[in-house]
Amino acid sequence: MHQLRLPRYRLSILALLLTALLPLSPAAAQAKMDCQGTIEPPRRLRIECTPGFATGKDRITIYSQRDLDPARPWQEQLDDTGATWIFDAGADDRANLILRFEQQGDKLTASVFDDQDRNNMVSYRESGGQITVTEYGQRPTVVVTTRDGWTREDGAPNFNYDMQIDGAVEGMIDTSSLYLDKLKTDGKIDLTVHVRDSDDDGRPDYEWRQAYPPLAEEDGFYHTSVMVNNAHDEPPIAGAIFWPLLGTGAASFIKGGYGNTSAPPINVNWSRSKIDFLVESVASRNRPHNFFVYSILRVTEGQLNDVNFESPFAFYQFSPEGQNFPDLALRVAYYPAGLVAPNVPVEQIDYSWRQERTNPGDQPNWDYRLGLTGHNPHVGQIDLPDFSLRLTPYEQLPRWVVDNTWDLASFVARESGGYLSSEGMYEWATLEGVIVDVNDQEPYEQIAKKSRKAQEDYVYGADEKVSGEYYQQIREGLRGEFRSRTGAAELYFSPIDRKLHILGADHGVWQIDGQRTLRYANLDHDNFLDQWTFTSVTTGTTTVTSTRQLNVAPSHMLYADDSSLTIRQVRARPSLFETLPPADQAEWETLGAKLEANQRQFAPDDLKGLMSQFAGPEIQLSGAKLRDYRPTGDDGFRFVLTLAPGFTAKGATLLDLQNRKPGEYVVTYDGTFTVEPLTPPELAATIHTRPLNQLEPSALQLTLRNDGLQDQPAGLLELWAGLPDTKATLVATDTVTLLAHEPISVTMNWSPPSEGTWTLTPKLRSADKSTITLDAAQISVAPTQVSSADVLISASASFKTLPVIAAIALLFAGLAGYIWRQQWRPEGAGG
Repeated sequence: MHQLRLPRYRLSILALLLTALLPLSPAAAQAKMDCQGTIEPPRRLRIECTPGFATGKDRITIYSQRDLDPARPWQEQLDDTGATWIFDAGADDRANLILRFEQQGDKLTASVFDDQDRNNMVSYRESGGQITVTEYGQRPTVVVTTRDGWTREDGAPNFNYDMQIDGAVEGMIDTSSLYLDKLKTDGKIDLTVHVRDSDDDGRPDYEWRQAYPPLAEEDGFYHTSVMVNNAHDEPPIAGAIFWPLLGTGAASFIKGGYGNTSAPPINVNWSRSKIDFLVESVASRNRPHNFFVYSILRVTEGQLNDVNFESPFAFYQFSPEGQNFPDLALRVAYYPAGLVAPNVPVEQIDYSWRQERTNPGDQPNWDYRLGLTGHNPHVGQIDLPDFSLRLTPYEQLPRWVVDNTWDLASFVARESGGYLSSEGMYEWATLEGVIVDVNDQEPYEQIAKKSRKAQEDYVYGADEKVSGEYYQQIREGLRGEFRSRTGAAELYFSPIDRKLHILGADHGVWQIDGQRTLRYANLDHDNFLDQWTFTSVTTGTTTVTSTRQLNVAPSHMLYADDSSLTIRQVRARPSLFETLPPADQAEWETLGAKLEANQRQFAPDDLKGLMSQFAGPEIQLSGAKLRDYRPTGDDGFRFVLTLAPGFTAKGATLLDLQNRKPGEYVVTYDGTFTVEPLTPPELAATIHTRPLNQLEPSALQLTLRNDGLQDQPAGLLELWAGLPDTKATLVATDTVTLLAHEPISVTMNWSPPSEGTWTLTPKLRSADKSTITLDAAQISVAPTQVSSADVLISASASFKTLPVIAAIALLFAGLAGYIWRQQWRPEGAGG
């Protein structure tokens, strides 16, 4: 039994390009057609169109199986039950498409033949009014069946039909990228399409498609797609070429645009005499009340089905103005328990919403996006007349998202420009790779692949956390925030910058433009951001970098730029209100009202303006710089203050700077301010020794201190071990940051390879490649008192079977030597 192979990357770049489509053109083409019909008794109808469906002059010739009446209007005698239609684009007596209608009892069939031998025509033979298709293979590319006629009594199309596609026609999202070039009209069905109007109102309600490409069934292609319209409001077809299912001019099989008309499903490329697309009858996107499913697991009719990948992708309208745009795009990339992770489901949520009531373009203009990843199973099921899906029902899906907790979260806000898309916002995904800018392939390719592995390792349980290193860049005009902790999809509104943020964010970045960036930090690791850092880089003959920073402590605000510092004593609330993302119209209205009442406009670089909202005594320093700010304790903070020659201070005497000379100082607040001259890092280490046994895995405890006042930035802690008269070897490493007067404890694992008195020496390698050697310690290692095999078994978690253990035991002596040579690096080797 083969394991289902899943696709590695979401095909969202293609989908984004599709969002720019204008309403499809067949309606315009049909409006321009001017056709005259001539009945040629007994059974032929010739229709000349100037202009036509493809060129300035086109022809359709209908060979009916019944006699036509010259006295009746030709429009009433378009036989679509027992006739052959020949479409001649350019009226050059060459068939570009042949359509054959047949009736068997109450079942109607339409067979559509297109070019197979690439000569841009469909070969046929006419004899006595009978048409025989002689095109290579003599097989139709599309066969459509219905039981109730092609149109209803009111003239609207009948949306209860089934299609079988045999050939290179695009009708699924991954057809062109995976197997379009492998499809041939060879008698094997490659795609089936089923459309249903379940309430018989002349509008299609749901559609499902099944792909059967020449690939292994377990391959990671989309086997099934399902599209559902919950409002029963699919726009009527326009631009059909006499038969309601035949048209031209579509740019994709995805129904495009938010207009008031739909394209016919069978789309013909007349220049190639080929059917190129099967356009959706029920829109996947581009409707405000629809949802779709793209599943790698195949749906089976007549039963309850598990589905995966985009299951579902749903759209909702909250605005009471009745605009034809969705206000929420909710994508669930879902994998049931056991499919990619044992015992638990895995999903990524993309939750994009519009908060503005107006919309500037022909696509929704999105304002906010939450990216979430977790292990929450769908609740309930979606029942359709032909099958059921084990998914949270459409009406309950937004509430399912906001009521659950999530392992990872990102938040994106549109700060400038527009974000027009039929699918929501793409940047900063939480499972499928961090998209920096969906419009730029290079950052996407470079970062998404690496970040996807890190995300998967965390979500699948291989790692304890995901580093925020991949969430450091975002495209211009967007603001992104990353949260690594588990929690609900909760947001808060900051009284500092008057913006919406995700609760508990680790950090964030707003890429204002190509030169200006605003970064956010959560230094005390609570629920609220507390540092804003603005950077501007101007390039020319020289590169000039300027920075501004606003730090918010519980009792003070500190604004600093390149030459000044202001400390204001003030207690500001960290949040004006908290909220979940809107899951219905009432919540959408409430959030909109709160934002309108509380938002203020500040220039992105006006950090001092943010502080000016709050009154309090302050000290203003000029000729001064702040660096290395960090919180201490529950209410305190510290930073390094650089005073330049000629510095001045005015305002409240919060700091005692009298008689201070230019230089660097550490300023600490723990209820009162203290100012001390800065001293360099003074590092010390204590190794807590105890007797060890040869080859026995042991956890060594180290205590590290920094007795200076300057923090020691992150560096690589190395532990070296050596016997007397032997060269020391590197046995363990860890990354540490040594803050001033804040000791830390580090555990480092070591299995002594031999007995004796070992000298253990910790060393700290800084980012600048300098090395600081710390206090060494001696430790006694006793010879092992048990068999080598027993020690090896206890020391190795990877030896899980007795045969392997027995084999390893027999080769123990050789293996020990191999480990010594391969895993121990002499001091100085490799730098």
